[in-house]
Amino acid sequence: MAARVTLVNSVVASTASYYMQAMKMSVSTLNELDRISRNFIWGSTNERRKLHYVNWETVTNSKENGGLGIKAAKHLNEAFMAKLSWEVIHNDAALWVQVLRNKYLMHNRSPSNQSGLWKGMGISSHILNKGIKWVVRDGSRVSFWLDNWSDLGILRELISGPFTINDAQLMVKDLITEDGIWDFSHLSFSLPESICQVLRAVPLQLYSRGEDCIVWKGDSSGKFTTKSAYQIAKTNSTIDVPWRWIWKAPTYPKIQCFLWQMAHQKLATNSFLNCIGLQPLSTCPICNSQPETVEHLFRLCPAAVALWNQLQTPLSPSQMSFFDWLRTNCANRDPSHFMNIPWNIIFCFTVWFHWNARNLKVFGSDKPFKDPILSIVERAAEYFALYCNEPQTICGPVNLFVDRETNVSRPFVEELNAPRDV
Repeated sequence: MAARVTLVNSVVASTASYYMQAMKMSVSTLNELDRISRNFIWGSTNERRKLHYVNWETVTNSKENGGLGIKAAKHLNEAFMAKLSWEVIHNDAALWVQVLRNKYLMHNRSPSNQSGLWKGMGISSHILNKGIKWVVRDGSRVSFWLDNWSDLGILRELISGPFTINDAQLMVKDLITEDGIWDFSHLSFSLPESICQVLRAVPLQLYSRGEDCIVWKGDSSGKFTTKSAYQIAKTNSTIDVPWRWIWKAPTYPKIQCFLWQMAHQKLATNSFLNCIGLQPLSTCPICNSQPETVEHLFRLCPAAVALWNQLQTPLSPSQMSFFDWLRTNCANRDPSHFMNIPWNIIFCFTVWFHWNARNLKVFGSDKPFKDPILSIVERAAEYFALYCNEPQTICGPVNLFVDRETNVSRPFVEELNAPRDV
């Protein structure tokens, strides 16, 4: 899966982005782009469909929010249209900005006479409205009620009921004295004290104020970024649970993607297949006693418990959730009992080996079954020696590995050069 995700981001998404930056694409085209990306990631074709284990809405979240970092075509197109709208506001020197301003802002044109580009920019206005924020300097350009200039957002949305004409037309400068002190006496009613306290905390410039300006609150620099605009377009993508740890796990990208599916508990276990009607039985094929959920297979199954005991896994509270158990082990860098290889490296290769061993049993493969501890430590040591900064910290006998066919011990370097099907 890792290679497919990379290809989608580098080929499909980048090619489509070239056109998305200059036009609002049709809904059918955007859906087709998503369909191509979705089918390629999960291996589906027109002749043979495969299961899409994780829904597309989750896949298109950022990696920090539990997704794969793939961009949904619709939201990406909206983000690019919002970028053009941002340029119209800020880039006075650009010729194309001057043309659009003179054509549409200086003269009131009916919607039927608007170009597709201008209509597309109008569709993305909700992103711009959520992403921009006024920085108050002299307060002459900022509406007290209708503009987003405080941490509370648009104040009019916090107050119910009708306003007087004078209240509705108030600018921020009307409520600030020459000494830079807030004066709410110009209002026809009293604001709640909680709102007043937040407004008093807004920094004001007493000297050399200059004009009010618009900044992009989605980035700390105040400049527009397509990434933050995309997050705003995906309004339901904010997740409190941390997910970045998966992509920091010290292992190969394909195992990182496997950990991602594990964390979502979306693997082809008997319990999952039974829920969607593809498997009559939900019992574990290893112990034949409990339903084969992801947590049971990797944590509770007697075979898994025996494997963790042989590896002398660090203790973790039994009441810990499966997600926290997975995250804790992937972040544990303490030396293991095998050549001081960090435990998180051992752990990542263990869950990968256990899944492959389970599949060999389910599908009745004739492939000879290797010693699990030897196989796990071999691959973990290989990864640690090749990709980690301090390979010299490996401790233990040099001739650790034994050739299963000749029963002759081989040096560690020879083991690294041997072909692998990790």
